[in-house]
Amino acid sequence: MEMREALLSFSKATVLLELARKRLERETGLVERKISTQQDLLDAEERHEGAKIEHEVALKRLALLGVEEPRSLEAVSELNSKRPLLSVRSPLDGVVMEAHVIPGELITPDKELVTVADLSDVWLWIDIYEHDISAVLDGKRRGSLGACVRTGAFPGRDFSGTVDYIADSVSEETRTVKARVTLANAEGLLRPGMFVSCDVLLPGAEPRLLIPRDALLRDEGVTFVFKELNPGMFVRQGILAGKSHETEVEVLGGLSEGERVVARGAFILKSEVLREKLGAG
Repeated sequence: MEMREALLSFSKATVLLELARKRLERETGLVERKISTQQDLLDAEERHEGAKIEHEVALKRLALLGVEEPRSLEAVSELNSKRPLLSVRSPLDGVVMEAHVIPGELITPDKELVTVADLSDVWLWIDIYEHDISAVLDGKRRGSLGACVRTGAFPGRDFSGTVDYIADSVSEETRTVKARVTLANAEGLLRPGMFVSCDVLLPGAEPRLLIPRDALLRDEGVTFVFKELNPGMFVRQGILAGKSHETEVEVLGGLSEGERVVARGAFILKSEVLREKLGAG
């Protein structure tokens, strides 16, 4: 209905503008021949300017409805004779996440048509336990607080993010604080609703020595690694392990920076040592 009204308004404004233009040309010629008065010419000019304004308003109304300026009144009649199609343009670039309409459905101003999202950057909401809030806030005060995100959809791949917002209240149900992690998603791999795990990277007071988690072994309550002495020669080295993450373990003692340890294949070496220890051939 609104489209048809806009087309009719444009048709009327176009006709009136043409009539005003012809009258202005006529009055201009009459004044030059001193047949008409200057006041008649001023009236014609005023009506022409008013018609131009009405035509521009009608044209802008069509533009708001996604219709380009018809080239002729015949084109307007043709649009009126068909079912008008209204182009709905998103105010942002993105992808359609949900569509809430079907062809032929009546649309009202309060109807939500589609949900469009820009997924070049995505947000991840995480819960921080009360006993960790102090460390997280302290890290945030020191500067940018990073986060490492992993998902089962892309095993072995880490996604880097930044903690850019921490809520001011604690949930009474979960006793946690909400925090938001922003992640760059230029490849479009991360999707809304995807299950992920997240490690917040707190800045340490001093550099830490880390080794791959696969290198860490235990035997009879002793934690150790196989340290490389020479190419192809390894020795069992007891260590003091600290905090562990999904892929790395902190070393508090027993190793120095630059020493090489076996990660992949460490369990095979341990098996060989145990066989010798048991006297197996």
